Amino acid sequence: MTQEDLTYEGLRARYKEIACLIAENPDSPDMEERVRALVPSGIYRHFKSTEEETKHYAIYGPARDVDNGIFRAAYVALYPPHAGKLALRQLIGRNPKTGKHDAFLNPVRRAGYAGPRFTLVEPCSVEELPEAMRRYLRA
Repeated sequence: MTQEDLTYEGLRARYKEIACLIAENPDSPDMEERVRALVPSGIYRHFKSTEEETKHYAIYGPARDVDNGIFRAAYVALYPPHAGKLALRQLIGRNPKTGKHDAFLNPVRRAGYAGPRFTLVEPCSVEELPEAMRRYLRA
């Protein structure tokens, strides 16, 4: 990725490209593999992390909802009070419950920050994830 790709506008353009790709080819045989390449397993940092209070997540990777075909990121928070809880977050689109654009791949623009919602800090295989989780887990 170039520096330009990491700007909010670059991230938004990439997000729209991915959304169109999935919308246009939802049943493509290689779609799951292509989406999996976009969200590799590993440890990710949330954009709200600070030096004093880090917010890391162990991401298992994308999973496809068998009922509606929506791709979601399967993850575990590594900080209290959510530490150890398995959760799912939609990869693209609006949150159906809140209507917010807070999908995993959707970039964020807030006062003082414009960039990715989650940033990969330690890529690792799903098999290596438990060991990596122990290093980042905050009780």
